[in-house]
Amino acid sequence: DIAYTRELLISDFKKLGVPFRERKIDLASDKDRYIKQEEVPSLAPKTFIDKMRNINYSERTINTYKSYIDRFLFHFEGTNPRDIENEDISMYIYYMVEFNNYSRSFQNIAINAIKCYYKLVYGRKIDSEDIPRPKKGRYLPNILSLEEIKRMIDCTRNIKHKLLISTIYSTGIRL
Repeated sequence: DIAYTRELLISDFKKLGVPFRERKIDLASDKDRYIKQEEVPSLAPKTFIDKMRNINYSERTINTYKSYIDRFLFHFEGTNPRDIENEDISMYIYYMVEFNNYSRSFQNIAINAIKCYYKLVYGRKIDSEDIPRPKKGRYLPNILSLEEIKRMIDCTRNIKHKLLISTIYSTGIRL
């Protein structure tokens, strides 16, 4: 149910402390779910693409940003992009990540594409504080066991290499 999903989004935003004001724009549309990029119509204005070319963005960046903006504008279809506020953008990003299981890199690229779009097309600066960015995942390093290190040292024939492996292991340097 779209209304229920919208209420969940609003309550999650309030828990996170993200500023939120009630809007009439439908942010929790089911039309974004499971839609392939090929099915999203081209909605990014030509001026956006031309301005990115003028400031020497790479073709790959232009294509990536265009596809993200196409999806963004498709989500808000029927709404003038000028009427979409930072809170709406933030809820859109949250919705896409939370309900469509998009990655942190999707979130960052989408935010960058939207910021670039509003800056180049409307001359409007998007405040980064209103749109939360994902925290970088922390991963524990893989540590070799003592037996693996002994085997590595034993199978190394060069004395200099043995010394390097022993020194790296004993000092705890991470590679």
